[in-house]
Parts: sequence; C-alpha cells; structure tokens
Amino acid sequence: MDLKPRPIVKQHTITRHWCGHCETYVKSKNIPDTSRIGINVLGYILYARYRLRLPLKKIQESLHDLYNFRISEGEIVSKLDEARTLFGEDYDAITLLIEEASHVYADETGWKMDGKNWWLWVFVTERGVRYVIEDTRGKGVAARALGLKEDRVIISDGYAAHKNLPGDKQQCWVHLLRVAKIHSPPLYEDLILLYKRLLQELEKKKEERDKAIFEKALALLIAKAYPQLEAKKVQARMQHHAGSLFTCLEHDGVLPENNTAERAIRLQVVMRKIFGGSRSLDGAKAHEVNTSVIETQMRQHPGDSFFDLMLPLLKRRRSEL
Repeated sequence: MDLKPRPIVKQHTITRHWCGHCETYVKSKNIPDTSRIGINVLGYILYARYRLRLPLKKIQESLHDLYNFRISEGEIVSKLDEARTLFGEDYDAITLLIEEASHVYADETGWKMDGKNWWLWVFVTERGVRYVIEDTRGKGVAARALGLKEDRVIISDGYAAHKNLPGDKQQCWVHLLRVAKIHSPPLYEDLILLYKRLLQELEKKKEERDKAIFEKALALLIAKAYPQLEAKKVQARMQHHAGSLFTCLEHDGVLPENNTAERAIRLQVVMRKIFGGSRSLDGAKAHEVNTSVIETQMRQHPGDSFFDLMLPLLKRRRSEL
C-alpha cells in the first residue's frame, strides 16, 4: 500500500478558435479546471473540516503528509468560503424546505465568534438540516428561519423563543423526564409509564388515537402528592406545557421528543470544542452554509459516501459559475 502516492501532474492543451460570424474567439464549455486547487482537494478540505472535524493546521498537515500537497491555512479558509459561494443556491433551497415543512425540530447551543459568545441554531426536517449562527438567542432568529407557516408543528425543548411562533408545538418528553429523574424519582417512574403508553399510541393510525385519555392521565400526575419537595417544580413544568405534550397524537410523523435536533446540533458542539468556533463573520457564514448543505445531502442519501455525493455536486456548481 502506497501511503504517500506521487502527485499526478496533468498538462491540458486548451485551444480557442476565431468565429467569423460572432467575430470573437470561442472555446469549449467543458474545459478542465485551471485553478491550482481543484475539486478533489476542495472536496477533501470539506471532508476534513466538517466530517473529520479537523482544525485548519491539521488539514494542512494531512494534505502534506498524505499527498505531499502544500497549502497555507489562508488558502484553506479561502476554499471554505468558495464552497459557501458554490452552495449558495443549495442553502437557499434548504431555507425554503424548512419554511414549508409540516414539522420542524429546533434547538440551539452556544457558539464562539472571535472569542465572543454567539449562538448556533438548528432546524431539522425529514429531508433537510439548516444551521444558523447569530449573536442572539432571541425569538427573532427562529421567526426568520421558520417563516409564517401556520399548519405545522414545532418540536423543541420548550424554549420560550418558539412559544408564540405560528403553528402547533410539541414539547420534548425526554427533557421532561430528565428533570423529573433528578428531582423526584417516583414522579419520574410514573412519567416513564405514561411515555411508554404514548409511544404505543403513536403506533396506531392518527384517527384511532385518543388524546383525551392522556390529558386526563397527565392531570392526575400533576395533582398527585410526591414526597420530594422539588416534585412541585416538575409538576409546575408539566402544567405549563400540558397543552403541548400530546400534540404528536394529532399529526403523522411527529415524534414526542427532540432528539432529532439534538443529534444534529451535537456535531456542532464537537466542532466547537475542537476548533473553538468561528474567527470572523465570513467564517461563520461559510460554516453555517457548508454544514447545512453537507448534512442535508447526507440526510437525503443515507448510506452514500461523502465523496460520491459532494464531488459531483461541487463540479456541477462550479460549472454553473
């Protein structure tokens, strides 16, 4: 196995010819890329940055160690920004996909912007993932990302930014169970039983589900006396979210938990821990666009390799410029 293959240098002779009718020189539309860094290197940079989650220095070192290819950190940043430009229309399509989805899973986490505290938001549907990096955790971010669609469900951990947005709400049961387990184990056990019944009910056809039974069961747990003083806080939370704990029973394909968004945002948390976030606004924009397009492609084509998906897409987008 050749661990350090010799670079292949290709020479292309590109001809042009005079057109007497157009009175200009013409050449083929399918000429090879003439930039120093081609699609394959660009694809590797995206793979190393967003799938392997490598810092810029490590991407630089790996290209040199594996391919004897020398590149500066500045060139890598430039290529990430080039990908952002190439993926512009794809990101716009994802934005529209999120706005028009029948149900969206939403979450947010902290993000560093040149050492300052910003926020990274995620919005997930069955066929798309959109990341947004902003300097605020305010509801305006979610409002802009989700738009004005009313006939949809927003699944979240109960964060207030989603409360007054158009559409129905589904509160994450996993978050509620975590809180109950900490403050009142007996209440947690009762909630677990109710949650298991809820999952069984969701296996039925929508028209066969009985939401009223679950609302009555929840009311009994809210009124029940538990030995732990902290149980009152959990019951208050249950009361506050009572109207959004069983929304999933009225819709097809809506889960009673927000693990879908949490899994999508966990990828970003790992990257934040490894290379610390973004150094500039341009870097943040490149990050949100590139990761959104890559994760959406991987979500739409499960089982396909990164390079089989992204290299053809990069070639198409560059040819369209």
